[in-house]
Amino acid sequence: MGSGNRELIDRAWTEVGRLFTDHPRPTQPFRNRFQHTLRVLRWAQRIRDLQGEGDPDVITLAVLFHDVGWEEGAPHEEVSGAIARRWLSEQGAGTALVKAVVDAAANHNQRHLSPVSIEEQIVMDADLLDETGALGFAFDAMSAATSPDPGYPQLLERSRQHYQRVAQDLQRIRTAAGRQLLEARLAVYRSCLEELGHELEAAAP
Repeated sequence: MGSGNRELIDRAWTEVGRLFTDHPRPTQPFRNRFQHTLRVLRWAQRIRDLQGEGDPDVITLAVLFHDVGWEEGAPHEEVSGAIARRWLSEQGAGTALVKAVVDAAANHNQRHLSPVSIEEQIVMDADLLDETGALGFAFDAMSAATSPDPGYPQLLERSRQHYQRVAQDLQRIRTAAGRQLLEARLAVYRSCLEELGHELEAAAP
C-alpha cells in the first residue's frame, strides 16, 4: 500500500462511513453516496494501474473524502476538502499528505484547473466514470420510473440527453487511461440507446 498509511486509511473508512450516515446528502432515493464512493475508488484504482503512476494512499484518501461534505449553498467539494483537512490534521498526518489529499478531494469537480497533480487527475477522472455505461443507463431508467410521467419514450429522451452530457466529458478527461475507460463505457451506453430506440420503433403503430 503506497507510502505506508494503512492504519490511517482504515480509520478514514470508519470516519467516512460515519459522515455519510450522520450527514446525508439530498439525492434520488435509489442513489447512495457511499456506494458511489466505493465505485469511484475502484475506477481510480483501475486508472492508476493502467497509468502506472500516482500515490495510491493519496488517491484512496482523496476518493474516500471527496463527497462527504454537504452544506446548502456551498460547493460540496470545498466542504469535503475542509472536512478532509480537519480530520487528517487531527490524526497527525504529515503536511505534504494533507495537502495532496485535500487538493485532490477539493478539486475533483474543478476540471478547469490546470496544471494539477496526477492524483488530482485520477480522482477527477474516476468521479467522471461513475454512472456511465450500463450503470448510466440503469440510472436513467430508475430516474424515469420515479418521474411524474414515467414511460419508455421518456426514458429514451432522458438517456439521449444524459449520453450527450457524458460524451462531452471526453473533453474533460485528464488521463489516457481515463479516456480509454470512458470510451468503452460510452460504447456500452450507446448500444443500450440504439437497442431501446429500435425496439420502440418496432412497437410503434
